[in-house]
This record gives sequence, structure tokens and C-alpha cells, in this order.
Amino acid sequence: MFGGLGAAFGRRRPGVGIEIEGDEVLVAAWGADGRLRLRAAGGGAERALADLAEREKLEGAAAVLVMPPERYQLFPLHLPPLPAEELREAARFKVRELIDFPLDEAVVDAFELPEAAQRGGERALWAVVARAGDVGRLVRAVRDAGLDLVAIDIAELALREVAAVFDAEAQGVAVLALHGEDGLLGVYRGEWFYLARRLELGWAALADGDEATWDRVVLEVQRSLDYYERHVLQPLPARLLVYPGDRLSGEALMYLNAQLSLAVEPLLPERLPEVRVDVEEAADGRGLYAVGAALRARREAGRR
Repeated sequence: MFGGLGAAFGRRRPGVGIEIEGDEVLVAAWGADGRLRLRAAGGGAERALADLAEREKLEGAAAVLVMPPERYQLFPLHLPPLPAEELREAARFKVRELIDFPLDEAVVDAFELPEAAQRGGERALWAVVARAGDVGRLVRAVRDAGLDLVAIDIAELALREVAAVFDAEAQGVAVLALHGEDGLLGVYRGEWFYLARRLELGWAALADGDEATWDRVVLEVQRSLDYYERHVLQPLPARLLVYPGDRLSGEALMYLNAQLSLAVEPLLPERLPEVRVDVEEAADGRGLYAVGAALRARREAGRR
């Protein structure tokens, strides 16, 4: 994402995923033993990242940074068929009327939907837009911490990496990731990202809600799945993973399973299939985007 920051990983070991959550930073770093260490620190993004890099001895590690969801916008676009090298510029031209700040202050990137989701003569894609100043500050924070920034990702694509771990047979997975006051829903199949929606409800809807509140969750998920089935023309996913899983009460889990047509399961970063995650107490139940970024780092390194 964002202008081809993804430099080659070369022969370096799989590195670090970075997630920024308010004044805190969470990092997921691969150790020599194959475990993924999930750590957290506070005190502001720059200071926390520098502290974590020093404490975990991460200097020089290849890092994938996840942009905070509130720091970018994601737009679905349809464009005429274009060579890959012209795609980003065409998306940049298209989004100029969709954003509320000057285009010359924006960083724009784009990625196409998988071939199975393409219809007609146009190409369906997602455009990602962020303020250049926000991107620049985060890039400096990573580099000042002594890390080698090789890619900047977005939350929806970090979730794709996590979804793929649960979807080895490519049957499809939906992920509902809730923050304090808002959330996002993504639908994935194998390594492909098909659908994303931003939601105006947070984890409190599941932690402290009642059936009326849970019905809002059901409605949002069902609307998204209906759209996916009718317009993307793919089979419905087999399961819905809800994060943070430790906020999902037993009553809410039972209610969602009764109301939705797919299996609903809690998602905890420390309980991923075939991934050993060592979580310190400060990061308990959090850091899913950092984990997704670290999974990408390992996948990219394995291709080289």
C-alpha cells in the first residue's frame, strides 16, 4: 500500500508487525524459535515504538506498519481496464471529488478485487486515501525507532492475513473487528479480500448490550452478507470471527449464532491455528492488526 514502500525483504528473517492504537503501540515480532511475540507500550506512538524496539531488540528488523483505521479512507471504484502501472494514477484522479482535503495533500493507492468478483467491462477496485502528513509522521516514527519499514498496510488487509490462517480450504471467512466506538467488517476467501464495511458500533455493543443492541450487529452483518452474495456472486463464508473475542459474552455469542446463517466464533490473537503467539499481559486480547502485519512479513519473506 501507499506508493510502493514495500522494498524487498531480501534474505532477512520475517520481521515485525506494528499497530498503533491511540497513544499505545502494539508490535508482533517473530522470534528465532518461530513464536510470535506480541508486546505493547504506551506514552505516545513515537516513544512507545522506540521503547519496544529497544526492549525487544528489533533494530534493523523488516517492519510492516498498519495505518490506524481512522487515518485513512477506503473507497470502492469502477474504472475502465487499464495497465497495472496506470491504475494508481487513475484512482487518484477518481477520488479527488470524494475527499474533503486537497488532492496534493493525499497519498493514494489502489488494489483490484479478485477476478471472480469482476463484472462487465470495468475493473472493480479499492482506493485507499490518507493524508500525506499522517503517513509521513508514522514513517518517521518507525525509522527513528531503528526499524526497516518495508510496507504500509491497512487494517482490512491485515485482517486478510489473519482470515487466511482460518481459511486453509478457501471456503470463506468474515471478520468483525470492533474498536471502542466503531468497527469494520471484512469478507475474505483464501488470500483474497472481497468486501469491507465500516460500522458505527464498537465492542461495547457485544460486551454490555442486550438483544436490541445485538440485533444491530446482526443487521449490519446480514446486510453485508446479502450484498456479498448478490453483487460479488460468491458463496457465503462459512464462519464469522469476532474480535476482540474476550469482549464477546456467552449470551451474545449464543444470540448471534441463533440469528445468523454462519458459525460465529470469538477471535483472540493468541489463539490462531498453527501460529504460536506469546502475549504479554499488557497486550492481552489486543494486537490483531499487528499480528496480521507480522503474518504478511513472514509470507513476503517466504517468497524470496
